[in-house]
Amino acid sequence: MSKEFLNYIDKIHDNIKISKYDAKKHKFTIKDGFTTFTIDLKNIKCQLCPSVNKCSLKKCIHIYKLYYHHYKVKIDQLQYLWINDNYLKILNKEEPIIQSNDIECPICLDDAGLENYDKYNVIHCLDCGKFYHVKCLKNAKKGIQCLICTSNWLPDWLKID
Repeated sequence: MSKEFLNYIDKIHDNIKISKYDAKKHKFTIKDGFTTFTIDLKNIKCQLCPSVNKCSLKKCIHIYKLYYHHYKVKIDQLQYLWINDNYLKILNKEEPIIQSNDIECPICLDDAGLENYDKYNVIHCLDCGKFYHVKCLKNAKKGIQCLICTSNWLPDWLKID
């Protein structure tokens, strides 16, 4: 799991309770503290949290909690939900699909996401889900913006001269 995603997902807490569930529609009524709201997993919508782009990993923490606890998606697999409509495959009890081009570094085109994954040698853009090798970003001197979605995302621990 990428260091960036781990820091983001670390916000999952246990005081979120499912009070109602519609199995056919994959809609949940959730109670978080004093607030009760609805989440529609087929449309990736949480009434409490702002919506984000489909490819963004910055989804609401309630959605990740449901996939993790209710659908039993392993925590290190949550970052692949938005690739190839895997979030829908999970709802339909199908195996998620991760293809080599989904996790390749866009600079060198080598695997950056699954095999021999090292969270200190790979960086992950949470806005579009692309993986990069740190050495590739340093060599390209392109660490300020994501090459795919152009969001500014240089983490504090990555310094590019």
